[in-house]
Amino acid sequence: MNFIKILSFTHMEKKADKRSISRVPIHESISFEITERYSGTLVNILNNGLGLDISSGGIGLTTSFPVEVGSVVKLYFPIASANASLPVYTDVKWSSPIEGGFRIGLRFLA
Repeated sequence: MNFIKILSFTHMEKKADKRSISRVPIHESISFEITERYSGTLVNILNNGLGLDISSGGIGLTTSFPVEVGSVVKLYFPIASANASLPVYTDVKWSSPIEGGFRIGLRFLA
């Protein structure tokens, strides 16, 4: 999956109505990192999710890890051609429980 091409394509969409931004299904495993406070200590937590759809404004994914609305999440998009990953910062706009985990909506941060 070429995330750069998807983001370039969807970025050209009209942005007047956020809901009108075209979403592209991706169904790709995506690693993410979130920092949580446990007993007064900040801890970086690495986890995985399944990307469901993506647009120029954000991404929807499912995960077994509970994330709170407003949290900042660093995604690692796999770049197969470079055998690397691209870190992208997002914030959690919504989170809904589903069977076996959570579905979350993430907004890309500039």
